[in-house]
Parts: sequence; C-alpha cells; structure tokens
Amino acid sequence: MKFPKIFKEKFSNKIKLINGVWCVENLNDYCENFYLQWKSFSNTQFDSFTGLNLTYDRFKKNTLWKESEMKGKRVLELGSGAGRFTEIFK
Repeated sequence: MKFPKIFKEKFSNKIKLINGVWCVENLNDYCENFYLQWKSFSNTQFDSFTGLNLTYDRFKKNTLWKESEMKGKRVLELGSGAGRFTEIFK
C-alpha cells in the first residue's frame, strides 16, 4: 500500500504503514493539535449547544430504533467523543 501522494511530502517521516494500517510515529504533534481542537470545540457536537437536532436525527436514521423501544434500556456509548449521543437520552 502506497502512502497517499498528497501527504507524502509533509508527513512521510511521521507516518508508517504497519500491517496495513497507517500509524503516527511521533504522537506529540498529534496530541497537541487534538488538545487545542478539543479545548476550542468540545461542545460543538452537542445538540443542546448548537440548538439543532443533528445528533438526535443521526441516531434515529442510523439505528432505526423507535423511542418506545429505548424506554427503560441502558445505553453504552463508546468512541463517540464527548458523549453527544448519550446526551440525547437524558
């Protein structure tokens, strides 16, 4: 698998292909950038913050679950950031 040409010049010294997966070698830059982004925009995915129903609508569209089916159920949210989907079940 070749490294995408568009990124090669800038990132080829930081990213390696290991067992078919692109991996970041030096995480310091990545972590610093992620921290700045998270600190600045951590609320932007929450419907309560934006006043929109994007998360709610996405959940309904992707799961096809009815609200009546969810009553009394427990939900475990994994790997979805700040808990944007958990918020809609409050």
